[in-house]
Amino acid sequence: MNLLPWLNRLEKIGSIEAADGYWGVSRGVEIIPQNIKRESTSTPNYYKKEDEGLVKQEVLRVLQDGHLITYNEVRKIYKDAPETPSDRIALGFLVKDKIDPITGKIKKKLRLLSDASRPKGKGKSVNSCIKHFATALPTVAEFATHLERGDWMAMADIADAFHNLGLRPYNWANITFEIDFDEESWKLAYVKLCFGVRSAVRIFQALAQLMLIMIRHECKSRGFAHLIRHDSSYIDDSACIAITKGAAQNWLKSMERYHVRARNAMARI
Repeated sequence: MNLLPWLNRLEKIGSIEAADGYWGVSRGVEIIPQNIKRESTSTPNYYKKEDEGLVKQEVLRVLQDGHLITYNEVRKIYKDAPETPSDRIALGFLVKDKIDPITGKIKKKLRLLSDASRPKGKGKSVNSCIKHFATALPTVAEFATHLERGDWMAMADIADAFHNLGLRPYNWANITFEIDFDEESWKLAYVKLCFGVRSAVRIFQALAQLMLIMIRHECKSRGFAHLIRHDSSYIDDSACIAITKGAAQNWLKSMERYHVRARNAMARI
């Protein structure tokens, strides 16, 4: 996240929600409250042997991007971290088809999945210690009702989604796993939000809504808000319907200001 534009815009909005949003983005989000005392857990990985190469390749990418660090680094950075991880979660993955918004080509994308719902039992897993809240997400049908012939639609897809949000350091020991590289066992910890954590969608959707509020303020201050017919965010995907091509382009530029790795696309209806 590019936090300087965030801070400048949030200061102008001046709401409690804006201040809380900036605090969460800049200081990290909480998964399990620090005052909860529970036994350590350990769950083995469950991907197939034939997929091991793909999983390792993606783990190395996420590690190089700084979303994961070794547990030895955790202990050097956060002095209050326990000697061994509080929770060793199961590492899995899923493969999804991703449509490139520019070329329209379908690409296979591997996504690491942290099974934070095991071991089963009340208070045992990471997810069982996270309060469950229903999250209302917009629908395509709802978005489509605002479209009119001749409108322009712009879309921005935030790269690496949840990994844009850091975790509070005292939660680093709760989202760890082990994986073998060159016959050596590596203990790795997420320092960013990840797939498989119960509250991840709720947290990121709240962030996406805050981004929309900031962009609406910017559109208004730059004098083209009246040309944006509708906007919406679905987790890491945001889109707008604009009356003119210029308004759609300016909306995309506003989105890029808040995230330097957004993938953008635009089309006329």
